[in-house]
Amino acid sequence: MEKHLNIIHVVLGKGNPNRMNGVNKVAFYLANTQSMQGHHVEVWGITKTPSGPADYEHHYTLKLFMDYGYGTRLSKKLKTALKESAADAIFHLHGGFIPEFISISKILHQLNRKFVITSHGAYNLVAMQTNRKVKSWYFPLLEKKIIRRACKVHLVGESEMEGLRSIHQEAKGVVIPNGQVFLKSQLLIKDTGAPFIFGFLGRIDIYTKGLDKVLEALSMFAPEERKNFEFWVVGSGKEEKELKEMVKLKGLENTVIFKGPKYGEDKIETIAHFDAFVHPSRNEGMPGAVLEAAMQGVPCVVSYETNLGSFIEKHQAGIALNKNTAKHIYEAIKYLLAQPTKAKAMGKNAKAMVKTTFSWENISRQHIDVYRKCLGQ
Repeated sequence: MEKHLNIIHVVLGKGNPNRMNGVNKVAFYLANTQSMQGHHVEVWGITKTPSGPADYEHHYTLKLFMDYGYGTRLSKKLKTALKESAADAIFHLHGGFIPEFISISKILHQLNRKFVITSHGAYNLVAMQTNRKVKSWYFPLLEKKIIRRACKVHLVGESEMEGLRSIHQEAKGVVIPNGQVFLKSQLLIKDTGAPFIFGFLGRIDIYTKGLDKVLEALSMFAPEERKNFEFWVVGSGKEEKELKEMVKLKGLENTVIFKGPKYGEDKIETIAHFDAFVHPSRNEGMPGAVLEAAMQGVPCVVSYETNLGSFIEKHQAGIALNKNTAKHIYEAIKYLLAQPTKAKAMGKNAKAMVKTTFSWENISRQHIDVYRKCLGQ
């Protein structure tokens, strides 16, 4: 019988899965699953409100520490907790370019504690172009120290490996996708002759999410062809107004329907109306919205930059774009419109893919294997 591990996840925030923060959601589901699998699990949250409530159910021990917002500074309480941690504990740091992790990794290294860091997409070379002036020196000078001290660097996709190669640390990289909570699908009977609904769900970031290319692809269809389908945009963001203006300029007001942000059951119900999900990001960690759509039996059109293209292709769960261009998006949409039966079959495959490959139980076991190797077990 294998020994149960002593696991400590460290995250900015409180690990609340109900917030619009992908890092916190992943930390929560991974920690919760590992706890339910019999391991001793703690989540240490660095937050500006450590005395405030953490009003969500969890199966692990939650410890909150003050976030002073002063770069690498740690609270005395956190320093003491690190020094008093069990010698056989494995730490899992969540997030890239977090100054506090520089100090935490230094203390862990001095204590000879093993730790893994998940960058959550931050080491993707495209992502590093954001705030380029800062990251151009921060990554090789400071983030590199954390990576060197880490036992392993968990990447959610191959796109991040280039970041590690740039500092000659690719040997530490281990690729494990994020998981998805499998929920019962909504049963929806669509009217015969109803338009085919393509959808996007997420933050409205035109360039990053590739929404400019989607609009260009939709413009390639003749006005008469566009009467057969709709494209729903579900979400919000600072660029929503700009996207609406782009839609108007391209004459796509009757095709592109803005649904606003949706949460909880409303989100799941909205996704259930989709006949296909379109997510041609230029840069991603691993978009949970794609897995949420796949879970509902919706075939997905994705770029390889989402780090999900290889999975979609392997499981025949949609269409992985050979090239992330408007022309290829147009061809994918045109194919699904012409092959509704195949689209439904892809949707069934997508649902099965999430239930097996992306179950948190499966993902957790892969992480446990990494932890054991770090601990020499």
